[in-house]
Amino acid sequence: MKKSVAIIGGGPTALIAAYFLSDQFAVTIYEKEKTIGRKFLVAGKGGFNLTNAKKGNDLIASYSPSVKVRNPLTTFSNKHLRMWLAQLYIPTYEGSSGRVFPEEGIKPISVLRRIEYNLLEKGVHINTGYELTDFNNEQLTFANGELIKADYSILALGGASWKKTGSNGNWIHLFNQKGIKTSPFEAANCGITVKWGPDFLVAHEGKPLKNIAINLSGQELKGEATITHYGLEGNIIYPLVSLIRNELNKNGSVLIEIDLKPHNTAEELKIRLGNSNNYKDKLQLSPQKNALLKQFTTKAEYIDHSVGIQKVKALPICIEGLRPIDEAISTAGGLDFESLNDNYSLKAFPNVFCAGEMINWDAPTGGFLLQGCFSTGFWVAKHIALNEA
Repeated sequence: MKKSVAIIGGGPTALIAAYFLSDQFAVTIYEKEKTIGRKFLVAGKGGFNLTNAKKGNDLIASYSPSVKVRNPLTTFSNKHLRMWLAQLYIPTYEGSSGRVFPEEGIKPISVLRRIEYNLLEKGVHINTGYELTDFNNEQLTFANGELIKADYSILALGGASWKKTGSNGNWIHLFNQKGIKTSPFEAANCGITVKWGPDFLVAHEGKPLKNIAINLSGQELKGEATITHYGLEGNIIYPLVSLIRNELNKNGSVLIEIDLKPHNTAEELKIRLGNSNNYKDKLQLSPQKNALLKQFTTKAEYIDHSVGIQKVKALPICIEGLRPIDEAISTAGGLDFESLNDNYSLKAFPNVFCAGEMINWDAPTGGFLLQGCFSTGFWVAKHIALNEA
């Protein structure tokens, strides 16, 4: 008779763990919502990045703390993920930015249904409407009063962003009651708060700042941001949120520098500007870039070309905060690594394994978040299987 594994959660972490355990164990998934994969589907609406094509140390360096997720990412890399998806008839391709997508025409719901179909074919049971209220080394308790015994349990309870999908992070209170060390959830991959002037927003809210670079603490990123009523949002912002959050926690505010013309040197811009004060036309600044320059430059600085060009290349902007968790794409915080063994089982309950976003690791958008979930899900499945080998 096969030993049993109970998996709590219905996201990608849970699904991949179930897949790789199903040949050796009797596997049951318990999801508290009415359907599985709700956050997975919402994530797909913004561009369905299944993983990122970065390789080796470049991939691992995108995660924090990288040393704690190195083994799962190496054991089940983006190459392994794409091979697995191909086996499920979900072909993928690499976009120009290194992001990896399902082939044209394959929607998120199709990917989810293909994975679900394969799980059911392999004998995995999927139960919905089961909210975990307690657990120990051998037993799980649910809000409906059911007690489930399992030889092994995997908790894939998710982070605290996008509450409408059921990802509310409430499980952290149960862990704290049990004396299992956690860290408070904080917003990650989110917008930043900037104090705009009202006239600036009237003309430029919702408009993009294309081809810019942002410098923070010696780190420079090139990309695009969108001007919002609260500040800035976009792919150039998200990878910096971890650094910004740390600075905000220390100092209450943080200064970033925006290079409005990252492909030109200051000397080139000075020659192009000449004796004119028409930065917009002479330097080919978009209306929103020119307005941003004026927003954070005094009239005297604007007229003084040596200072004005310096501001074009390094415009200082004060960041006052991050957007709330429920507006964030993902969260930092959650279960601390010191509560886990190397195989991601709980030190306090060695038959209970944890994986996915519920653990306190952080990564930017662009496929890294899903890769982390898939990799850690595979990691715990591998070690449960090794226990019985």
